[in-house]
Amino acid sequence: MGEYTLAMVNDVFGVLRAVVQLCERRHFRYWVVGGFAVDAKVGHITRTHGDVDVCMHEQDMQDFLQACFADGFRVTQQGLKYVLYKSDCKVDVFELFDRGLYYEREREWFHAKYPKEIFDRCQVLKLEGLPFRIPSNEALRYYVVKTVHPDDRTFVDQLPFNAELYEKIQYNEFADYHESTKDVESKELTFS
Repeated sequence: MGEYTLAMVNDVFGVLRAVVQLCERRHFRYWVVGGFAVDAKVGHITRTHGDVDVCMHEQDMQDFLQACFADGFRVTQQGLKYVLYKSDCKVDVFELFDRGLYYEREREWFHAKYPKEIFDRCQVLKLEGLPFRIPSNEALRYYVVKTVHPDDRTFVDQLPFNAELYEKIQYNEFADYHESTKDVESKELTFS
């Protein structure tokens, strides 16, 4: 995996920093997933990033969105996910619903259930001096299965993980991604 300078991803990393610092100040339950989570495991920025991916506990979601709005983010709801924009950067926010032993996540084309411990057993790692929460290696493995970044997948495939726990992830894809998301309504949210 190549190494990129912070200047190459400065805007997106700045947005990651803003989201993480807001979550830490307000004690929101969050997990950075996707490319920045992989970079945190690698220990440096490995590529440019088009966005930031964050999972939020359902109990904190509305307060988080309101705090982001107050912090200058444009907040939208696009179907079953929330998307934040700041400085031309995008943050995809996925809500995790607490179901006792599992967290559930839904999108227009799939439904997933994760054993709670793969998120609750989070890791706090630093990237460019910024500490943030990422889920366990099992969750990272799940999140890179369909990534368009083969280096992310190759790196995560080498991480140790609990196969028995990983096998407890339930994923039901019931529709085509492109077909199910092409007419998704996007609406701007405002908070007073």
